[in-house]
Amino acid sequence: MRGLLLAVIVVAHAVAASRDDDRVTRLKAEITAIDSVRQSAKTDNEKRALDARQQSLRKELGILEERQAIDTRQRELTEGINASPLDTLREKLRGIVRTADEGAAQLLALSTRRQKASADRDTLGAQLEAARREPKPNAARLAELEEGLFTRNEELRALALEREAVESEIELAREGDRLRGVL
Repeated sequence: MRGLLLAVIVVAHAVAASRDDDRVTRLKAEITAIDSVRQSAKTDNEKRALDARQQSLRKELGILEERQAIDTRQRELTEGINASPLDTLREKLRGIVRTADEGAAQLLALSTRRQKASADRDTLGAQLEAARREPKPNAARLAELEEGLFTRNEELRALALEREAVESEIELAREGDRLRGVL
């Protein structure tokens, strides 16, 4: 009995949604038609009447679109309610795509990139110090070296953040593997 009631509600909802979609399409077409008719209207009274009609159609269209957005949001919210906590957890575990080994490989690649960026930064720092010690330092060269040094420092910061993210993903992958073993 309950299943039948649920099926009737779902079908009724689908029919109403279909009607709303058809009505939205018709309203958009009618608004477009009024636009073209309004441009060929001869008197101000005709234009005002067309504007009023178009405004009411736009209001109705806005209400229908808002209702569709609410229905969509409601469906999204109620989808997870019927699932059991274990099903929900299993679904979230399926979303973990990186393995701990892949993360370790990425950490190794990041380490290599960090070493290169660090060496480049040290080289630029030494060049900058040497350029500053010159009797008449070239301002353009100093600016270029300072910019390069700043860029390398920012690259090192970005690599540190990326390393932190990869370490978190590795931890997540390990915890996911542990939970999969339990479930």
